[in-house]
Amino acid sequence: MQTPAAHDTYAKELWSLKHGHPLWSPEPSPAFGEVRLGDVGYLDEGRFCFLFNAMRPAGDPVNKRGVPENFQAFVPPDPNSIQYYPDKITQPELHSGSISSLSVSVGASLKELGASAEAALRYECKQTSGALLLLKENAHKTYLDCGNHIKRYMAAHIEHWYDFASECLGIDVQEQDILFVSGFTKTSVWAEAAFHSGSAQGELLVAAGCFAPAAGGEFRVTMSRARDASVASRIGPSQRVKKDYTPMDGAAASEAEFDQCIFLNYHKAKRRKPWRPLKVIRAAAGPHDLPRPPGSSGSGSSGFNSTLNSSTTTGELGSQHTFNPVNHLLDYTLDNSDAAVACVSDADLADLFQGRTLPDDLRGDLEFQSAPITVDGTGMGTVLSPASDCHDIEELPTVPVQSLDRLRKLQGNIPNIIDVVVVGNHGSFLRGFG
Repeated sequence: MQTPAAHDTYAKELWSLKHGHPLWSPEPSPAFGEVRLGDVGYLDEGRFCFLFNAMRPAGDPVNKRGVPENFQAFVPPDPNSIQYYPDKITQPELHSGSISSLSVSVGASLKELGASAEAALRYECKQTSGALLLLKENAHKTYLDCGNHIKRYMAAHIEHWYDFASECLGIDVQEQDILFVSGFTKTSVWAEAAFHSGSAQGELLVAAGCFAPAAGGEFRVTMSRARDASVASRIGPSQRVKKDYTPMDGAAASEAEFDQCIFLNYHKAKRRKPWRPLKVIRAAAGPHDLPRPPGSSGSGSSGFNSTLNSSTTTGELGSQHTFNPVNHLLDYTLDNSDAAVACVSDADLADLFQGRTLPDDLRGDLEFQSAPITVDGTGMGTVLSPASDCHDIEELPTVPVQSLDRLRKLQGNIPNIIDVVVVGNHGSFLRGFG
């Protein structure tokens, strides 16, 4: 079995923290600057790649690559839709559930690292892979609180965005790779590590440098007592890690220094292709009636079809397909509804798994969960999360029909029905009975 890429392991292992998509490369782009609300782009090897900004005018300097045909800027429905959450993350250490902190080691144990640091962090590894993020300062979150508005906007414009990326700019991306940045969490200085080994037991030793109390030296990560272990680590920005670096003061610091995007929140859309048939929807069985398959709890880890350079430092990361689990939610929505276009977000997926590590067979787990889907009058379909106003979907009246077409006819004949809600491929409901 191939070893997963470092950026994939890192993203998957920290996804369950529910801060968003973990970025292996949080630095601002040298060409386009730091991540902004309304940025449209795609993920590649753990970094965000910029196409254009949908919240700026076409002639804005940030849109120097141009904008799609029929461009219309996204305008939030209310000025208060833009929310700022200072100190969203205050913990200096964030790590996957597959590792647990042991202690801070001093002195002799650091000989294993061959580093000059005065202190190190030790972690017990309980699975074959894991990830770690260290923060020097708190992290702050900015986000758009108008998810439904974003979904309708994307549904109307995704065709032109894809043509712009693939035809005008000549970028080899799929429609479902394109994302709209709806939020981000940023900090000033960070260090990160991801590992994968051939055994479920081991110890991760981190020469934490400036991240450990009273420590100096360089940041370095090794793994012991593990078979065929591969470890990758990064620290940045390099100029802020230096011993003689002096942080900025006041308002300038909040704008200039907190520019490292460690977590990204986004929405995605995908149109139904002409060859993609509708599934026949079976009625009456709710998701609570279905047994979960063995091993579907998502507590373990492994499995991506990509490769990891075995360097213990930054190293070269192979050009592989980036881990992007939201794509499975797009396909699930299209396969289990008659939506013309599916629109979902990273938050939709996180809400479905409620802090669980994403399973290897994510698509299969979605089918067993039978997550409810709603389709509006324009043909835009999305998944209803447990936190939505329809989380008690099982209590709604069931409709014993055998196909979605017939369900749609019922919807047209009953004026009090607001929408059709499809529960996976196991049941159909009509929402909004008075």
